[in-house]
Formats: sequence, C-alpha cells, structure tokens
Amino acid sequence: MEFFVQTTVFNPQLVGKAVHLKGFDRDGEQWDGVYLVNSTDGTKIKLIDNIGITVTLHMENFTFEDNDLLKITVMEAI
Repeated sequence: MEFFVQTTVFNPQLVGKAVHLKGFDRDGEQWDGVYLVNSTDGTKIKLIDNIGITVTLHMENFTFEDNDLLKITVMEAI
C-alpha cells in the first residue's frame, strides 16, 4: 500500500494570464507561441491563441522522457 501519491496539477492562478509554449508535445507537434489561459482543470489546461482558437493540453504533454520537452513560461508585464 502507498502512503503518499504525488499529483501534479496546473495552478488555477494561471487563468487569465498569457503563457508562452515552446517545444514539442508527446505527438511530436511543435509549439512556439503565446496563448491566453482560459481555464485549468487538474491535469488539463485550456488555451486560446491570438485568433481565438481554443486548444486543450494535458499534463503528460509536459512530462515525458525526451530532450525536446514542451515548456510553458508565464508572461509578465513590466
């Protein structure tokens, strides 16, 4: 029996923030753009691009064994 189980989820405070995605997802699709975080639901994040297209990504797109990981960076206003 396991006493502890590690769970990774998207931070709900990302909603409404702009993020930059860069790299390759599990399917080999290349990402390099800025998106608005529409919602988070545990291990899923819903993003909107600059022309209004909505995409949903799962946590496993960011956590797999490879050199070309998909990275997410929160954009900050200065």
